[in-house]
Amino acid sequence: RVWDPATGLFTLTPATFGDLHCAGQSILADGRVIVVGGVLGAPHDGTNITALFDPVSQTWTRGQDMTDLRWYATSTTLADGRVLATSGDAPDGTRSEIPEVYDPVTDTWTRLTTAQRSQGLYPFMFVLPDGRVYEAGSKSATAYLEPSGTGSWTDGPSAGFSTSGYSESAVMYRPGRIMRAGGGDPAVARTTVIDLTAASPAWRTVAPMQFA
Repeated sequence: RVWDPATGLFTLTPATFGDLHCAGQSILADGRVIVVGGVLGAPHDGTNITALFDPVSQTWTRGQDMTDLRWYATSTTLADGRVLATSGDAPDGTRSEIPEVYDPVTDTWTRLTTAQRSQGLYPFMFVLPDGRVYEAGSKSATAYLEPSGTGSWTDGPSAGFSTSGYSESAVMYRPGRIMRAGGGDPAVARTTVIDLTAASPAWRTVAPMQFA
């Protein structure tokens, strides 16, 4: 659906080539929306669909499929305009550990074969000012991804706790500064922040949210 804030009306704009529920999405430099993965009907049954939505024509097109099937993947637009797809489950119970990068100019995906990593579902991936991507959670072990070439990871500062991507939220509220909030079952009101532009970045706990 497309919402018009001036009228409050919704217009149906269905994608007819797959169920995009439980997919990851981000915005391309030209304003289109890219949606990666989706669901085949049951939880953890991912797809490899690449869906592209043009907000001007309000139409969907299908891009080249990813290599991996991804349910609850994260889509992250990189500094150079390409798109990073990370994590996601396949119907056979496996989780994708190889990131893929999409080039919207050539409509092609490239696997980062030297950047294998076990991640949680919907990992918190943020582009830093230097072009690297920081995995801020939802596990306690964080890491930096260099997305050039075939990719590489380096360890980041430990968050000191882990949750599920289902239950926690994260945001980059200023360049290089990230906040994680909530999480847990039952829910918690914990809030932590990190400044990755500091000389020695470290997670620190700040005042919690009012409600869990």
